[in-house]
Amino acid sequence: MVAISREGAYTRADVSIANNTIMPQSLTPEDFRVEVVTPKPRVLLYVPPSDLKDLPVPPTPQPQASATPQIVNSLPPQPSVPDPAQTSIAEGNDADANAKKVASLQAADKAASDHPLEATSLPPNEVTRGRVYFESDKHARLVNVVLPIAGLVFEFPYSMK
Repeated sequence: MVAISREGAYTRADVSIANNTIMPQSLTPEDFRVEVVTPKPRVLLYVPPSDLKDLPVPPTPQPQASATPQIVNSLPPQPSVPDPAQTSIAEGNDADANAKKVASLQAADKAASDHPLEATSLPPNEVTRGRVYFESDKHARLVNVVLPIAGLVFEFPYSMK
């Protein structure tokens, strides 16, 4: 999966690569590129993390108070026949736990993609994520993000409006 955006003087691609094969796959971000299709065809080359300058600093997230009150159950064990009122409270707690689990997974995904993608050998059934930076073309309208991986070329077309 690829998402593309402009970040300062660069074109940034947030990349997630899953190896769904039975063999390890080698991937090298230096081989990735962005091809400008319109208005004027050209290739935007990879920019190594060590060469990046003047990237915008993302705002620091502020801790937020929980909008859902927490219910603490200090009642004795429930009888074998469930009370409908207690069942709805338990379901509410399950929904809160599921919402927290989803939020935690989203935070982990974001943290995983908030670093540069590095060259690696990706083991079978594993996923890697990261940011890849390219040169920028402020006039680019239609682009293809091109990812050569393990002898295959993956292209992701985007409109840069």
